[in-house]
Amino acid sequence: MRQKLKISALTVFWLLSLAVSPLFAQEELEETQEATEATEAIENTAEKIDAEASTQQGAKVVEQKIKDQFNVEDSTIQNLREKGLGYGEITTALSLAERLEGGLNEENIQKISNMRIGNDKKGWGEIAKQFDVTVGDLKRNVQSVQESAPVSVTKDSPAKREKFESPAADRSERPNRPNPPGKNK
Repeated sequence: MRQKLKISALTVFWLLSLAVSPLFAQEELEETQEATEATEAIENTAEKIDAEASTQQGAKVVEQKIKDQFNVEDSTIQNLREKGLGYGEITTALSLAERLEGGLNEENIQKISNMRIGNDKKGWGEIAKQFDVTVGDLKRNVQSVQESAPVSVTKDSPAKREKFESPAADRSERPNRPNPPGKNK
């Protein structure tokens, strides 16, 4: 009797597992698709950051964005550039490193960059998964650097404000110029 009861219980368990396993498989498939889409978005954003940095002025703007976002020194960015990482990859590496235990420090930056540039180069999704970082969070952080307001010299920036607000720029204080010949007021 006990034997039949065990067999019945195992049969019921087996049937339930067959019924439930497609649900888990579907959920896992959706998570994989989301991770793939997020990884592609990270790669696309990294390419946009690199495109923005394609000129000398653009590189300065991007470097400033990275320094502002992650509070890192020029030397950190330069060291990663010397390793062959693009600005988009640097942004992604710093985003990952700041989520590791210990935060954004030289050791964590080194761990991430070595995984990306070594002989056994890994993708961002794989690296993020290894450190239990969701690719979606990583994507949002990388995009925030790309979307941040560009650092440029505008009428409202301190560097230009003097020019626009100087007395010479105020037309009311300019001396009257004589009208050119043939033009009367």
